[in-house]
Amino acid sequence: MAQREVTTGKPETLDEMIVRFYDAILDPGALLRALTEFDRWIGSRLAHMVGWDARTQSAPVNLMTRAEYMHAGEAYAQYYGKIDPRRAVVLHQPVGRVFQCADYFDNRYVDRSEFYQDLLIPNGMRYILGGCVYREDALDIYLVFNHAVGQASFSTQQVQAVDRLMPHLQKTLKLMLRSESLRAGIVAGEMALASMDQAIVVLNPANEVVFCNHSAEALFKAQRILRVSGRRIESASFWNDTLSGAIGRVRESGKPESLPVGAGAGAQQRYLTVLALPRALGTGSGLTLASADIMIVVTEAERSAAASERQLSQLFGLTAAEARLAHGLAKGLSIEEYANACGVTITTARNQLRAVLAKTGYRRQQDLVRALAVLPAIAGPRVGE
Repeated sequence: MAQREVTTGKPETLDEMIVRFYDAILDPGALLRALTEFDRWIGSRLAHMVGWDARTQSAPVNLMTRAEYMHAGEAYAQYYGKIDPRRAVVLHQPVGRVFQCADYFDNRYVDRSEFYQDLLIPNGMRYILGGCVYREDALDIYLVFNHAVGQASFSTQQVQAVDRLMPHLQKTLKLMLRSESLRAGIVAGEMALASMDQAIVVLNPANEVVFCNHSAEALFKAQRILRVSGRRIESASFWNDTLSGAIGRVRESGKPESLPVGAGAGAQQRYLTVLALPRALGTGSGLTLASADIMIVVTEAERSAAASERQLSQLFGLTAAEARLAHGLAKGLSIEEYANACGVTITTARNQLRAVLAKTGYRRQQDLVRALAVLPAIAGPRVGE
């Protein structure tokens, strides 16, 4: 396969491709797309980004720009990464420095190298160009571009292009890892709030909804609309002058306020807590959540979510019947309501309650209910299913 020479063209051509790597900070899938585009632009056969963890001798990161070589990437992760002679070279170089294997491993070395003879060459690869793009603790992330058997080693132009890419890729990976931690925290927070029936609505100074979690979207029954900034909170069924006044006072004083809000005859009672967001998130911060300044936490008077029967059985060793009773109590049912709903006698329900109290270690029903109410609700099959 003949090598295609890199044509640099206008300077902004490479710059535009480098910019695409930064898209991966918010969209991790963009990293592979940008690598693939850059790989083909410089005339490489394959780009391989691999993260090697020296503690576990494993590859938690393993990206390849051509799917037909994924089997080679898996073989690298399972065995050949441990004997890769190129890693030993890179370990003694600064992060971001570009190197070519041709500068370190001649044909004589390649002819007797297990790594080259059993992995690279059988898969049609011979020369690499790359380096370490991230290093922290025991994790090193490498990016290498491969030339196929029959191609020459990399040209000066190719080396220069990769050298220009490296510092930008370093920044991209650092920001990706930070934003990944942030995304994980956001998802974990949303799941925790949902498990406790907490709906969250975030407003800007015009009372436009700039964020709401899934519980709030379900509450408003307008999921697709509420995801778009511009939907005003006045459209919510629980909006009234009392809530409007509380929001105004919280904006003025910064002190939270809580209030009950009736949703109409026969509807579920709700409690709202209005909080001022830190000024770092507000107007003049230069960022942020569309100048968000108010958060409203919505709590149902009767909890619709509760720890599942399976959870309760696992936690306390309850039978199926005892777990059903505990689940009903956690959702706010009285013993009488539970007995009627499940078709058992009051005496049976009370006997089950005594068994639940004995197994959970609580002496009073009120204490048991308080403890059950703070357990996270995780959806799952019923006990016995």
